[in-house]
Amino acid sequence: MYNAKNIKNLMQVSSNAKDQVELTVKTMGETTVAMNISLNTLHKTGESTNHIINKICQINEKTIKNISSSNTISTEIKRLENNALALSEKLSQFKT
Repeated sequence: MYNAKNIKNLMQVSSNAKDQVELTVKTMGETTVAMNISLNTLHKTGESTNHIINKICQINEKTIKNISSSNTISTEIKRLENNALALSEKLSQFKT
């Protein structure tokens, strides 16, 4: 009778262990799915971030070109102003 009781207890412990293992396997499977979703989202975020950085670099390059063009235009305007003043002075010599 003692052996039968021990066997019954052993079967109960074994059954509980089996249930725990099955629950653990199920939980690990769900965790794996969740991690895959997180990794895919992280990858997409990284791609989006790279795209944004590339666009910012393009804007920066265009801004640098625009600044250079603005400086060139400013220099030319000053040169034209100086030429206009010099021409005005020459013309004023002919006025009496």
